[in-house]
Parts: sequence; C-alpha cells; structure tokens
Amino acid sequence: MAKIFLSYARENRTIVEKVQAILKEHGHEIWFDNDILLGDPFPQAIEVGIESCDFFAIFLTKEVIASSWVKRELTTYFLKDMERGTSTILPLKFDDADIRDFGRLFAPIQHCDFTQNFEIGINDLLKRVGSTKTADGPSEEDYKRLLFSIDLVVTAGNAAMMYYNSSLKQNQALDDRRNAATRADTTAQNKILHLINMKYENEEIISEEIHKDNPRQEIKSDGYTWVIDPLDGTNNFVNRIPFFCSAIGILKDGKPFIGTIFDPVLNEVYFAIQGQQSKFGKYLPARPSPFRQTPSENFSTKP
Repeated sequence: MAKIFLSYARENRTIVEKVQAILKEHGHEIWFDNDILLGDPFPQAIEVGIESCDFFAIFLTKEVIASSWVKRELTTYFLKDMERGTSTILPLKFDDADIRDFGRLFAPIQHCDFTQNFEIGINDLLKRVGSTKTADGPSEEDYKRLLFSIDLVVTAGNAAMMYYNSSLKQNQALDDRRNAATRADTTAQNKILHLINMKYENEEIISEEIHKDNPRQEIKSDGYTWVIDPLDGTNNFVNRIPFFCSAIGILKDGKPFIGTIFDPVLNEVYFAIQGQQSKFGKYLPARPSPFRQTPSENFSTKP
C-alpha cells in the first residue's frame, strides 16, 4: 500500500500516534520522526523521508500554523508534487486554525475534516489512501454478547407474557400518549435494564421508556450502544392480538452489530450478528422457568 509522511507539531503527538496506528492497521507504511535513527542528521533524514513517500499528511492545527519546521517540510514536499505533476498532499483538519497562514496552497484541496467527528475524518482519509484491511469475523466475546442479548429478549418476552392473560385494567396505558407503555412494557424493561447494567455497566442504553425528561439519548461512536424495545407492538398486546415481540439491537462504534427478536407467542428467537446470515430457533421449553439463570442453554438454532 501507500507510504505516508506525517507532518505535525509535537504538541499534537497523541492524536498523530492514533492516526498512525489506524493507517498501519489498514496496511500503510508510515514515516514520521520516530523513524529517524540516533545519530542521523535530522534535516537530511526528513528530506529522504519526504522523497520516498507517496502521500504527505499534514495535521492542520493551531500549533502547526506556528511551526516553522512544518512549513519547511510542506514546502519541500510541495516542490516534489510540482515536479511530478501530482497532488498527493492530505490536509487533516483538527481544529479551527486559520490555514490562510499557509497561503493559497490548500484552497483547491479537499480537507479530511476531523473537527466534528474523528470517525468521519479517518474514514475520509482511508478512502483517499485505500485499505488492505479485511473485516474481522466476530470474536468469542462477540458471540457471548449475542447469547446474552438472546437471554435478554427472552427474559423480556416472558415478563410481558405474565400480563398477557391478565385483566385489561392491568394492561391500561400508563399515560396519555398514543403508543403509551403498559405495566408489561415497564416490567420487561426494568428486568433487562438491570441485567445489562450488571454485566455492561458503562455502556450506553437507548430505550423509549427511559430518560423521558431527557429524550436526547446518544449513540456512542466508540464502544457499544444498546437499543432496546422490551415490548414492540403494545397495542396488539393490549387487545390480545398475538403479534408482538421483544427486540434488542446492539451497535458497535455507532454501526449495527447484533440484532435479536423474541416472539413469545410462537416461542421463536430471530437473531443476527454482523457479517453472518440471520437465523431463527425455537426456544425450549415453551415457558422457561423465570428462575433459570442461563436460558440460552435451552436454545436450539436453525439456519
């Protein structure tokens, strides 16, 4: 893949090392001043590094604007680009630095914008330089998370079914919303919230029935986010129409990763994990004991 020269101010070294690690992970060879051996003349080593690179990535920050050394590196590479008749400078914008201090050099060049979201910026950069990284399959921990989510939807579905044949009064809406929650919704939700918080206490949870006073629940761009609906189809449920389910989605780094659905009437689980075909299976026995700690042991899957 490409060899990329990283030009930056030392105050920004932490973010530079993060970008470097991601580029290496995607198959690129990276040159920055860590590659200068003890005893090498610094200016000559920089020029050799610039001469051998396919791209010049400059970290545009306020600290870089004040760096005469970065301006020297940029001038050296710009002259190389002019000789080759190419445009391989990659401006990476990390703050609101006024880049007009570099003259009009960057005016015609599209920036990789990291100011709003790091993931957007790095994805834009990878589109420009390419990637040899192949998607990794789910890990053992991923499968454990999948099984745990199956346990959760079954727990939620069974909790809701305790109300299904009860009096209509017990299933009345708890407020005046059109799709208001019932006691079945809140009971099922409270059970799975408790279990998620016990096992993954630092992970984000998004649900229709929590944080009613603060509806701006956010998806994590780094890590896992649980999106739960313990009783999807409340109106059907209340009116004894047997078409409802419990559902959980798990996002990894802001992207869909795991999905599980349990139909407690048919006693079936539907599930999927990123990169694999979705499946379904009967959940046995027909009404698992609420005291069973590992319901997935009774789960038989079908393709």
